[in-house]
This record gives sequence, structure tokens and C-alpha cells, in this order.
Amino acid sequence: MWSVNDFLGAPGDRAIVTLHPRYMHVEPIGVAMAGAWGSRMIRDGYKIEVENIERGMYLDRMKLFEVLGIESPFAIRTHEEAGRFIPLRNVKTNDDIRAAVADISALLHLDGRRDVLHAVQYCLSELLRNVIEHSSSPDGAFVCPLLRRRGAIADLDCGCGLRDRNPESLGSRVPGAPRQRRSRRV
Repeated sequence: MWSVNDFLGAPGDRAIVTLHPRYMHVEPIGVAMAGAWGSRMIRDGYKIEVENIERGMYLDRMKLFEVLGIESPFAIRTHEEAGRFIPLRNVKTNDDIRAAVADISALLHLDGRRDVLHAVQYCLSELLRNVIEHSSSPDGAFVCPLLRRRGAIADLDCGCGLRDRNPESLGSRVPGAPRQRRSRRV
């Protein structure tokens, strides 16, 4: 993607995803970020527009346009994605977490390595559950896994963030967070 309202802004009443006019390369984090951003913009009353939509066949296949409420201009004949990727999905409930973990586990082909599979499943479950329990995002999390030469799993939300959620525990490690004052008794 070229820009999402010049990196996640939304000037005026327009929310725009701009695709590069000549090429398309998108990592899972870009798809998940656009999904989380778009979901929040829709909730805030914006209509999402896509510039250079003719370059977005990959984003359509990854179900981004569906999440953004944009009618697809493409007639895509979908093939089984097993073993390559899982389209962008919205995770809001424990059932959504279980389904996402199961699908991502199948994507990774770790059946012969049960110990590794269980560790990955636990990490994914905790990652997704933390978003749902702590981000306060009414839109949940957006997950987009892709397997090429390496695996990449993006999990994003538009929740409250660490600084807003628990600034005392972060102290001066986060710019703008209030500093903790510690008293020492001697």
C-alpha cells in the first residue's frame, strides 16, 4: 500500500487507502493494519475509499475490501489457500481465537513436531486473548498470517494502547507517560 490517509490519518470526512499506481507488495502487517484502521474509521462514521483500486487484486483476495465494506471490482476465482496464507480475519470472541489458532496451526504444518505446535498454539492464543481482554477495542483484533519462505503473522487492533491502559507500570520508558515517584525509606 502506498498510504492509508498518509499513515493512519483521516482528514475531513474522507478515509482513503491509496495504492501505488504501478506495483503491489504488502506484508501481513500492512493488511492487518489497514483492516484495524478501516474498522475504526467505519465505526467513527467514515466511508472508506480506495485510490488506484485496480492494483488491489491481492488485497481483495486477502479479504481486506470485504472488511472495509468496499465492493470488489474483481472477479476472482478463489483457490484453496491452505499452506500459503489465511485471509484477513476479525477476532472478537474466544471461539474466534480457537478458530484462528487452529487455522494458523494447520498453515504451519507442524504436525510431526507436537511440542513445537503446542508452544506456537499457546503463544498465538495468549497474543489474541491479550488483545481482546486488554485493548478495550470494540473492533477486536485483525489477524493476517502468511507463509512464504518465512512465516509472518500480524495481529493488530485500534485499542487503548499501553500508555493509556497502564502508564504507571511503564514509567519513563514510554515517551509522554507520567513519571513514577518513588520514596525511599532509610
